[in-house]
Amino acid sequence: MKLRTLLLTEIVVFVIIALAIGAVLLSTSFSVNSAVTDSRKVDTLQADFYQLSILRSNYLLYGEARARDLWVAKQVSTKKTVDSMKMTTTDEKQNLSLLRELNNGIRSTTSRLLALQAAQGTTTAIETASPDVKAAVADVLQRNAQINTVLDAITATTAARVKALQSRSTWLVGIFVVLAAGLVLAFGFTVLRSVFNPVSELQAGATRIGAGDLEFRVPEGGHNEVGDLARTFNKMADDLEVSYGELQREIEVRRQAEEELRAHRDRLEVLVFERTQDLQSTMEELGRSNAELEQFAYVASHDLQEPLRMIGSYVQLLEKRYKGRLDDEADEFIEYAVDGARRMQDLINDLLAFSRVERRGRPFADVDMNEALAGAMMNLQILVESSGAVVTHGDLPEVTGDRVQLEQLLQNLIINAIKFRGPDDPRVSVTSRREGDKWVFSVADNGIGFNEVYCDRIFQIFQRLQSREEFEGTGIGLAIATRIVERHGGKIWAESEEGKGSTFFFTLPVQGRTRT
Repeated sequence: MKLRTLLLTEIVVFVIIALAIGAVLLSTSFSVNSAVTDSRKVDTLQADFYQLSILRSNYLLYGEARARDLWVAKQVSTKKTVDSMKMTTTDEKQNLSLLRELNNGIRSTTSRLLALQAAQGTTTAIETASPDVKAAVADVLQRNAQINTVLDAITATTAARVKALQSRSTWLVGIFVVLAAGLVLAFGFTVLRSVFNPVSELQAGATRIGAGDLEFRVPEGGHNEVGDLARTFNKMADDLEVSYGELQREIEVRRQAEEELRAHRDRLEVLVFERTQDLQSTMEELGRSNAELEQFAYVASHDLQEPLRMIGSYVQLLEKRYKGRLDDEADEFIEYAVDGARRMQDLINDLLAFSRVERRGRPFADVDMNEALAGAMMNLQILVESSGAVVTHGDLPEVTGDRVQLEQLLQNLIINAIKFRGPDDPRVSVTSRREGDKWVFSVADNGIGFNEVYCDRIFQIFQRLQSREEFEGTGIGLAIATRIVERHGGKIWAESEEGKGSTFFFTLPVQGRTRT
């Protein structure tokens, strides 16, 4: 039986018994109250008959008219009291009936006595009365004695009934207390055996399992809620034991994996250290090589200036003196020599400018890019006017950098846009926008454009996409621009489509680095 059903059954039985005993106690209480009420009525009736006897004696002894009137009036009220009384038991009913009969007889005798006295015309005391009057008085006294006997019997019966009912009520209360105690003990035993003991076993089992004894199981008990709970607990313990085993295996696998990972990490740290040492050595060698290369480029370009200037001067002097005096082939050779010297001079100047980006850079300061663009446009005024170019720009920000180099950066990009123009007049637009912690500048044109496959190539030194016959130059302008942008902590790239112009982008930090 389910524990809930068992407890509900015991509660229902207890309630039924309590209701039954309560009903009996209530009925007994009503009976006791009724008996007590009857007893009080009998006491009242005895007092009335006692008063009636006193009034009768006063009248018979003294013959007073007032005593007679009170006697007659009391007889009337006493008759009403007797007629209104009701008894419960058979003996009481019989005695009450006899009492009514005797009371009616006394009233009849009293009426006859008063009639005899009225006929004789006398109300004297009983000692001087006639024999008929004395006989009537004797009858009244006899009936009065019988009434007292009947009243005593009714009183005794009523008292016995009250006592019996009170005794029965006491027994019923005792029985109720005993039954209630028994039911409480039975209920407590059921709860103890079916709830507390199994719950204590479950608590002890949980403690043992929590301490690591995963093989412990609790008794499963009967087929009730607590038994189901015990079986669920054991099922949970089984699952926990299985999960614990799997967890232990997983921990072991992870431990082995961690050991292997630690070993790999140690080996990797050794390799990283070795590679770092190699890389550091390589970087140091590369730094020395770059420094030597820059020094060589500077020295070479500087030292070549004077002999190249001398060669150029003599070749130009030769051209002035002998051009047209020799044959056409000699004039062509002289022209080649002059052009070669000029291109060599341009190449040396550009190489010298490239090497000076790092060597001759100025300390960074606040630079208004609008002013830098104005300076570049002033340097390019003749080129812009001769090419018919139109250069527009938006509001440019203030950055931190080298004013001269930023001006040269804008100048190189605008020269590049004008140089590689299409059939229409050049249109160049310089704009900027902020993206996070950097400014993105753009220089867009409507020139001939190029295939984006060559985007990386055009920023390398001495790299050209067109021949010198098509466009003059040394191919170092964009390389210088790249070096200037990188010195300022930015990046440079281009987007283009053949025949539709190009856009060159470069970035500068919102807050420049402290670098010289």
